[in-house]
Amino acid sequence: MKVAQKYTKAGEVGPKEYKRERKEERHQDWRNKPLHGRFLRCTEEVASSKSWNWLKSGELKKETEGLITAAQDQSLRTNVMKARIEKANVSPMCRMCYKAEETVFHIVSECSMMAQTEYKGRHDKLAKVIHWDLCKKYGVQVHGESCRDRPGQDSLGL
Repeated sequence: MKVAQKYTKAGEVGPKEYKRERKEERHQDWRNKPLHGRFLRCTEEVASSKSWNWLKSGELKKETEGLITAAQDQSLRTNVMKARIEKANVSPMCRMCYKAEETVFHIVSECSMMAQTEYKGRHDKLAKVIHWDLCKKYGVQVHGESCRDRPGQDSLGL
């Protein structure tokens, strides 16, 4: 029975309870969708309530939010999607390396053509943040106002 049907009688439950149950119903509807619920089902054992703060905060443009959630759901318009879902006359192979099928997973973590540029850049940015945080935590002198500034030579032990 849908939540809306339960509340047709006046005074059955209060507005807070209605809102809570409606939210739970929407969550279950999303989770049960074969494609769009895939990411949620795959992460429910490891994600905490804080994992969704980026989405709940409302600070992203709707286009950006849509792109991120589409990537999480593995539903970006890759060559595999074009070939298998849209039935377009295109090869499902990666446009960059031509060695594997172009899936979201392949693009973000496997493509050999992106390994030396995109993945390394992403790794280096994260390492810089971790380095900065460790220096601050253990009282190592750092230069600049944030991890975006280049770490000083003394903090690198050089």
